[in-house]
Formats: sequence, C-alpha cells, structure tokens
Amino acid sequence: MCLERALLLGFFGWQRTRHEDGSGAPLCAAVLWGLFAAPRAPVSVPLLGFGVKIIVFGSAAAALYATGHRTLAIVFALIVVANAVLIRLGR
Repeated sequence: MCLERALLLGFFGWQRTRHEDGSGAPLCAAVLWGLFAAPRAPVSVPLLGFGVKIIVFGSAAAALYATGHRTLAIVFALIVVANAVLIRLGR
C-alpha cells in the first residue's frame, strides 16, 4: 500500500476524532492490503483483493471529500478508475 493513502487515512481520522482513528484507519488499511491486495499477498483470492483495493481507494477519496477537498477527491477517484481500466485492458 502506498504511503500517501495511509497518510491520507490518518489525516482524515485525526481531523474527525483526534483520537485512535488517526492511527487505526491506516493500520487497518495496511493490514488488509498486505493480506489480500499486495502483489505477493499470502491470501490469493482475486475478487477479495479487488474488493480491498476498492475499499482502500474509495476510503481515501471519501476522506479527501470529507475534509473539504471535494475537487481533489473527484479528480483522485477519476484517476483511480482510469488506472484500473487501463490495467485491465493491458492484461
């Protein structure tokens, strides 16, 4: 999982609660990504890996939107979708 997504989730948690969500959300995302979505994930279920990617990227876009960066959230979501389509077409 990329560092910027973890930082974004941490920033969102800190902005909203100023408590445990600041470290809990990125930790949970990193564990899920490492188990199911990483290239060498120990659990290799393609649909589950895809679901984890959608949850992590979707929560990053939602965190941007919730913290007031609405245009950036929409641009990020569009880039993620375009990237996913290009990766699927390239296979």
